[in-house]
Amino acid sequence: MHLLLLFLLLPGFWIAGTVAALADERILDFDSAVVVEPDGGLQVRETLRVRAEGRSIRHGIYRDLPLRYRTLLGLYRRVGFSLAQVLLDGQPVAWHTKTQRNGIRIYIGQQNRLLNPGIHTYTLVYRTDRQLGVFSDHDELYWNVTGTDWKFPIDHARATVTLPDGVPRDAIRVEGYTGPQGAKGQDYTAKVTTEGLAEFATTRPLPPHTGLTIVVSWPKGFVREPSRETRLGWWLEDNRSALIAGGGLILLLGYFLIAWYRVGRDPEAGVIIPRYSPPDGLSPAAMRFVRNMGYDNKTFAAALVGLAAKGYCTIDEQDGDYTLTRLDAESPPSLTTSEAALNQALQSWPRHFRFRQENHAEIQTVRKTHEKALRREYAARNFRLNATYLWIGVALLVVSYATALLTLPDTEDKSLGLFLSLWLTIWSFGVYMLVARAIGAWRQVGSPGGNFLNLLGALGATLFALPFIGGEVFGIVMLVRGIGILVALLLVSGIGLILLFHHLLKAPTLLGRRLLDRIEGFRLYLSVAEASDLKMTYSPRVDRQMFETYLPYAMALDVEDAWTRRFAQSLRDSGTSPDTYAGPAWYGGYLGGNALSGLSSGFSSAMSNAIAAAATPPGSSSGSGGGGSSGGGGGGGGGGGW
Repeated sequence: MHLLLLFLLLPGFWIAGTVAALADERILDFDSAVVVEPDGGLQVRETLRVRAEGRSIRHGIYRDLPLRYRTLLGLYRRVGFSLAQVLLDGQPVAWHTKTQRNGIRIYIGQQNRLLNPGIHTYTLVYRTDRQLGVFSDHDELYWNVTGTDWKFPIDHARATVTLPDGVPRDAIRVEGYTGPQGAKGQDYTAKVTTEGLAEFATTRPLPPHTGLTIVVSWPKGFVREPSRETRLGWWLEDNRSALIAGGGLILLLGYFLIAWYRVGRDPEAGVIIPRYSPPDGLSPAAMRFVRNMGYDNKTFAAALVGLAAKGYCTIDEQDGDYTLTRLDAESPPSLTTSEAALNQALQSWPRHFRFRQENHAEIQTVRKTHEKALRREYAARNFRLNATYLWIGVALLVVSYATALLTLPDTEDKSLGLFLSLWLTIWSFGVYMLVARAIGAWRQVGSPGGNFLNLLGALGATLFALPFIGGEVFGIVMLVRGIGILVALLLVSGIGLILLFHHLLKAPTLLGRRLLDRIEGFRLYLSVAEASDLKMTYSPRVDRQMFETYLPYAMALDVEDAWTRRFAQSLRDSGTSPDTYAGPAWYGGYLGGNALSGLSSGFSSAMSNAIAAAATPPGSSSGSGGGGSSGGGGGGGGGGGW
């Protein structure tokens, strides 16, 4: 009984399945008639015979047409478009459009009315221009007939192309492609009729997201070629953002050059004569501050080492941690004004102070006190930062970049560009801090006191920074994709100009230039490893006392390696092995088997990095022909039901 019932029901299931398969929503015929006009415009009539079943096609269909194309450089090319007629089953029908990221979507039908199931014919008539390829020996229509973004299969696609009068039939060349985007399928036929009509037809159904693309070429002289002025006008209209970006960069460069010419040129340097004593009683930190026209971590480190060399403190290092111990010397050497301010500020620290991150607030307080003292004593009379001129340049860059973003033709690109620009500004600062910390950790590994724990710390800092670096790269790639390479180049080049002129706009005064000449003379003396190379009537012998006294100056002037070699040579000249030198009396750290080698191989940078890391507040380092293919050319898009 059960077998008999199953036998009777099977034909019914088969028939129902066959009907369902036959009744799926699809495009039965896609017919496109393209007329190439003598002025280069196209008249296009698309006729789509569609089967609707009320599933995806409830109110009607929509047709997507790309109207804006973008090159790898981020340059835009827009084509003209005007919709002349929309028909449903031969009668006018309601329609509306919606702007897409790269074009337009045409909705055919009414929101408040459902389409009757069955077979319907949709007709779209529109005009477009700037679609033809203009080459040296021929003109060409490279046209994506159906588009490759249809949600439905297309049983049969056909295209006809009518060229301007007079084109010789035997001079018309036709080819085509079928398949998904980028494919070179050949499931089509093509011919040129006796009337000179180019006809194309598919030979098998096109599945969803595949299409038919055609290429028709003919000799020059039958279509008016746009003039150079016309093409330039199109380019300027299409790429206002790139034009603003380029103009903004030129304006920024011009402004900075004028500003530099007016206020940033250094007075002419004098003759640099080697000097074997610090000029004008300057401290090591003061020399670096005047020479760099600014304060940095090494300025602070040189100041502390300078106090240690004068007997006001000692510095100890163990496993990369530095400890400063204040001393009560009976008759210490006199201090400069800025050194006295620093020494006074150090009284707020415990007698034994460790440079660790939990003490960052105390370190920052003393550091700022010392910096203010140096600025009061040396800044105004020795150099000008010209910061106002720099900030005007920053404002010009911000205005140019924002204007370029706001003139992008796509709203999504504008929003994405603005969001990513703000996000990357914050994120990049965090990434910079993480990378700086990782670099500092690796420098500690290579310092004389570097050990296995330092190596683990450096590896940990590097691994922690990598995901944030990856986020930075991803954000930059997305920003460039959104705003285009040229606008991105404005931003990158503008930032580069600001960094460059941040340095170039600084200028010493005449008084400062004379002081710099004397500083350079002393630096020359410290940096020459062989005393015989100094063309001086008298060059004092470098003994231990002189070496240790001038070592903070060598650190401040970035010539500690040469000064250490100079002392080692002096020891050898006196018959003493450099290996016997145990290090400065004020330093209690391990400098390796050869103290001089340890001093010259990174002591100052290791100490500067350690101080910088300790001065950073916890948490502030984190960062929150045959060359074508299916889907190519003009036209295209796709569609679906709604």
